[in-house]
Amino acid sequence: MSSRSSRRRSSERQSNGHDGTHTLFRDLTGRDPDGLWSAPGRANLIGEHTDYNEGFVLPFAIDRAATVAAGVRTDGIIRVASSQTDDVVTIPLSELDRARRDGLLHNWSGYPLGVALVLGEQGADLSSLPGIDLVIDSDVPVGAGLSSSAAVECSVALALDDIWQLGLSRQELAVVGQRAENHVTGAPTGIMDQSASLLGVQGAAVFLDCRNLEAETVPLHLDEADLSILVIDTRVTHEHATGGYSARRQSCRRAARELGVPALRDLSIEDLDAARQLLDEETFRRVRHVVTEDQRVLDTVRALRERWTPRCFPCVDARRLRDLGPRTGCGRGNCSRCRRDRGADDRGRIRRRRDRAGSDRADQ
Repeated sequence: MSSRSSRRRSSERQSNGHDGTHTLFRDLTGRDPDGLWSAPGRANLIGEHTDYNEGFVLPFAIDRAATVAAGVRTDGIIRVASSQTDDVVTIPLSELDRARRDGLLHNWSGYPLGVALVLGEQGADLSSLPGIDLVIDSDVPVGAGLSSSAAVECSVALALDDIWQLGLSRQELAVVGQRAENHVTGAPTGIMDQSASLLGVQGAAVFLDCRNLEAETVPLHLDEADLSILVIDTRVTHEHATGGYSARRQSCRRAARELGVPALRDLSIEDLDAARQLLDEETFRRVRHVVTEDQRVLDTVRALRERWTPRCFPCVDARRLRDLGPRTGCGRGNCSRCRRDRGADDRGRIRRRRDRAGSDRADQ
């Protein structure tokens, strides 16, 4: 997976291609879809655990995506299917809220159905809108820290916004995806994943202020610097809803209250000495990471704006995440690494190292 120089937006309505998704839709419904919509996964160049602390992040969209084929129904029912399961979920749009209260939106279907539900909570009249068939296909690895769930949410959000003619901006759709993940599937994620998926363009990263949601695409200048960003499968999986991510987020929230600030983003590096005196060691380390990570994001963006792409990587390396560079997925899952582009031989060596790592882990 790589990021290359082009200004085409990574998430968009598809006019051609994705024959498999089109075929799946036709097999399910007996008709052609009204359209195909696609949204990518993401990797994070720098800015881990800063989004839910209202700080700064610098992710980029990858070349793996979720695609949804959608077609209007006339009966007020939403039906969702996926290439990755034989389950087909059918429910009236008007009953989505009751299904959530009854705990029925907890599996894979909670992501697309949650998007429809949140759109209803934000003003779409689900009792009068036409029903819809959704068939989802994705090549974003699940549980690998590449935001496979956000890719599904964003592709569905684009489809529903288009078909229902809601006229929402991409920033607004990112919030819809985040709320679906937070309040429907129970994963307390920040806004970074959906923003990267909906705002990313090829060859650039998304510099996002997670407090006011202001976003800017920052060219990476990879071709000019003879660099590639490789996403390496470590074979470590994670789940936002049940893993350590939720506990860490709650810890950061408690620390902000103890330190008397709205969010950890409001602390400066000069505040850390005082914070050390007030917090236990584990909480202080988490606070220190957020404060210094926000600064590293700003330093990296400054270097990229000055077209000094190689200069940004000492900022990344400062986190000392062994020899693999910045990690995606809040410190778990896959890892991304930027290096000189030396072609297929390097990729082969990386693959052999990855396979050895997987074997060693299996033996432990």
